[in-house]
Amino acid sequence: MSPIALGLDILLVTLLVSALVTGWRLNKRLKALREGQAGFVKAVAELDSAAARAEAGLKALREASDTTHDDLLTRIETARGLIARLEAANAAAARLAPPAKPEAPAPAAPLRRSEARLDPRFRPAPPRPGARGVDDDLFESVPEELSALAQRLERRP
Repeated sequence: MSPIALGLDILLVTLLVSALVTGWRLNKRLKALREGQAGFVKAVAELDSAAARAEAGLKALREASDTTHDDLLTRIETARGLIARLEAANAAAARLAPPAKPEAPAPAAPLRRSEARLDPRFRPAPPRPGARGVDDDLFESVPEELSALAQRLERRP
């Protein structure tokens, strides 16, 4: 064999080996791309199912909102009717009630010994008739007549 033929054979072997290595690397990249594409298809399918679930949830939420809106409107209308009835009952009761008589002022309480020695400018003022303490209305219970009236009004259509 001549040296030129031998050189060409070596060149051909080198080119074939480099093509084989390039083909092997390309096959590896294509395999990774296929796996990535399968993962992408799976992610798109999961996203689609999540969107469908979200759409169903929004539809249920919209229906619940509409139902709640209708219930609230019904309750508001019922409350307005009850307010009108209570105002009419209040007006009727005010017409039927006798006029209030002014209360006579209560006599001043006698001074205690410690208060008697104080300068009159610094004595505490006597309590006003009918005056209530700060906490009196916090612990006041609802009169039975009002709770019975409220129960009767709730039962009426």
